Amino acid sequence: MSKDKHLYILQDVRRLARQAGVEPAWPIDHDPVWEVPHLAYLAASDVGLGPRFVSRAYQLRWEEGRNICDPAVMAELAVELGLPPDRFARAAEDEELRARGVEALLDVDRDGVFGVPFFVHRREKFWGLDRLDAFIRPVTGSAGDASPDARTEPGPVRVVLGTGGDQGHAGGCG
Repeated sequence: MSKDKHLYILQDVRRLARQAGVEPAWPIDHDPVWEVPHLAYLAASDVGLGPRFVSRAYQLRWEEGRNICDPAVMAELAVELGLPPDRFARAAEDEELRARGVEALLDVDRDGVFGVPFFVHRREKFWGLDRLDAFIRPVTGSAGDASPDARTEPGPVRVVLGTGGDQGHAGGCG
């Protein structure tokens, strides 16, 4: 990632956080092992707690500055969710979870995902939180006002993922 892009992201995140009334705690990663939190997420998802896991993991990383790549932090998170801490602390060592993690990576690669958040509806792709409203409209079939006051809670929607994608994006983490 270019220095300019990196500095822009830091500035933008700070601005967005202030607008949301949140003060970020910038994590400092020393040799992160991303399999630890990502595979622990799969274990949480298996018992229906994926969204709660993600919410708390984000708080730990971005509000508390904790190292979510530390198996001990994953064990603490599991305890908070009422789950067995050993399963989460050792998720990165679980061969079945590792195989599912590889499958998930291949799926997002096949769909052309290059950053987060990234949404796909049929052949249309939407990258970035500022594109969420543009994604929701075709998925729900609405074309009207996308202002927060006009939104209603959409019901379940089946999203069909396409293939392909921009393989030549400008680098960095998206």
